[in-house]
Amino acid sequence: MKNIFKIICKKCGGKCCKLNMMLTKRDSIKLKGKTGLDKFKKYKEGILVHWGKCPFLDEGCGCTLPQKTKPFDCRFFPLALIYKGGKINLFLNKKCPYADEIPKEVLIKTQEWALKELINWTDKELESYTELIKKHSSSKLSPI
Repeated sequence: MKNIFKIICKKCGGKCCKLNMMLTKRDSIKLKGKTGLDKFKKYKEGILVHWGKCPFLDEGCGCTLPQKTKPFDCRFFPLALIYKGGKINLFLNKKCPYADEIPKEVLIKTQEWALKELINWTDKELESYTELIKKHSSSKLSPI
């Protein structure tokens, strides 16, 4: 199967890459090791933020990072999570103008991957991430 995100992101021009990038401490360590970049601001417990356009976005070819180096938030988008009452709820973020074009099986695979990754997150990381999502995307979230 072709990488659907390469197709969709090319049509879109990387609009999500011009928003804020949320990173876990693990993401920032991985990025610093691969790129040397570590100019991320602490938001709250366990979550760092890069405000504005992603420094790894190339307008002509999209993301310049290898898939495994990309932060969780980038690999997870257009999905979003809300952590409430000890439970992780996943949503489709309609800020992606092509969210409805993503095949259901791709969304399911992304969910499965994310749930495995989220096992390593602390409650504080999940709460901080949820707070940012609610501030910037809550009106655009829809159930999957």
